[in-house]
Order: sequence, then C-alpha cells, then structure tokens
Amino acid sequence: MPWRRLWRPVRSAGQGRGSSTDPRHPRGPSKVYVCALVLLPPFGAVAQSAFDSELPLGSVAASSSAFAGAVTLTKKLASSLAKDCVDVSTWVSNAPGGHSYGISNDVRGSAFATDGENFDDFADRSVLTVVDGAYTENTGVAWAVAAGASEVVAFAGPDGLVELFAGGSEKFGVCPGCALYFQIFETSADDAAAQFEAFESLALPSDSFQFLTGIKLGTIRTKTLDNQWFGISSGSDVTLHVLDVESEKLRIGGSFTFNSFDDYATLVGEIMITMTAPGNVEKVQKALAEWFQVS
Repeated sequence: MPWRRLWRPVRSAGQGRGSSTDPRHPRGPSKVYVCALVLLPPFGAVAQSAFDSELPLGSVAASSSAFAGAVTLTKKLASSLAKDCVDVSTWVSNAPGGHSYGISNDVRGSAFATDGENFDDFADRSVLTVVDGAYTENTGVAWAVAAGASEVVAFAGPDGLVELFAGGSEKFGVCPGCALYFQIFETSADDAAAQFEAFESLALPSDSFQFLTGIKLGTIRTKTLDNQWFGISSGSDVTLHVLDVESEKLRIGGSFTFNSFDDYATLVGEIMITMTAPGNVEKVQKALAEWFQVS
C-alpha cells in the first residue's frame, strides 16, 4: 500500500543580512524555513486507526453535518474564518481508542496557542479535516458497494442516485459549494431514471398532509463499473432497493431554513400513517420482508 508524501516545513536559525542601522535589513538571527520530505501512512491506515472503536456521537454527527466544510479548500476564505475562530469542518487524528477527535482538537488548539510551533504534531498525528460526505457521495450507496455489498437498501430519491449510473452528471454546483458524482453502475442514467419513475407509489390516505407528498419503492438490478476512486471493479451484480420519501417545505433544519425541528416529527407521523394505511401496509411489509430478509 503506497505511503503519502508530505513536505514538512523545518525551522532553522540563520544570520541576518544588512546593517543594524537599516530597519529594512536588521543584522542578527533570522528564522529560515526549508522543507523536508516525510512519509505518512495512507489515508486508509489513518482511518482504520482513528475509527477502530466507539466515537463520541456528537463529533460523528458534526462531521456528517459539516455541509460548508469545503471552504477549507479555499485559502483566503478559510483564513478569514479562522481569524474569527469560525470552523466549518471537523478534524480527526490517528489516535486510537475513541480519541481521534479529541487528540486532533488538542493538536489544533496547541497550534493556535504556540503560533504553529507544533507543526510536527500535525504530521505525527495525521490530523485531517472531515466534512459532509455530500461533497463526494450523498447517498452512501457507492460506499456500501465499495465495502463489498451486493444488495443495498437506499432511503433516497432519484437525485443523487441517478448520477451513480453510466452517463450521469459528474458535478453539481460551483465549488466550494459543489458536489461531485462518481459513476459505479453500468446501467445508463436515462434507463435508471425511467425505472425510478416506474416505481410503485403508495396511496396517500389524506389530502391534508403538511409535508409528505409521496412515497415510492422499487428495485433496480444492475452491474458495477470500474471506479478507481472507490476501488470498485466492473462486473459485479448489485441489487439496489430504494425507498423514496417525497416531501415539500422542509430543508436541512435550523433557524436559517425557517423550519422548526418539530416539523420533522410531523413528517414522520405522516410517513407512518401512510405506510400503515389499508392498501399500503401489505406492500410495505412485502418489501421489507424481501429487502431485509425478515418474515
């Protein structure tokens, strides 16, 4: 497994140039930075070490919710936010035993306190930023297939899923507010979209629902494509089961979306009323029995 190369800055003292009477070039010791090549373990090894045990739920949820984390790739904007102590991403390290988040925070805190004197700690602890997975794969399907799953249940709509199929879009939006798509299935995106459209719809038992507009369920059978980024090889059969809950007036939550978190409880109630309604409950039970192999 290849190791990662990192040019690590190394500080050394040197003799300054110029005259002591010239304020532009004072004579005396100066700090000089050079670079030394060091080898770090591959990202997979870091992740294996960092996530080998239980982790704080709040930290994991924060990583999943770091939807603005890509601004860390924009130097000017990231520097501006850092000056105001605003951090829109989360950080992990190679520390085992559930301490991955805690140790990374300690290293970063020390950097602020020492003006970056502890840069060796960043390399030794393999401190990395972790952000919302939506930037690379928002459905989780590709990650499941990459891990070896041949049957996947996705709670998602066609947006994002269709892009996993051959010929799908490769990018949405403008970075850092963008999402990348990776094709992992050989079925064409147009064919997949047609199959999504033909999924069975549950009948809504009420026309006065506040948020729920529909529920669809169905299955697509396909094969994998080669994808180097996910380590997926072509030719493997995959069965993709989809439960698509369609709603309106709801976003990701928080005051800036004008949604109360109580609204989500209302939506869950509408989903349960629909799934347990006469004429729907048999369809749901049949699908769950097949998808999760339960009776």
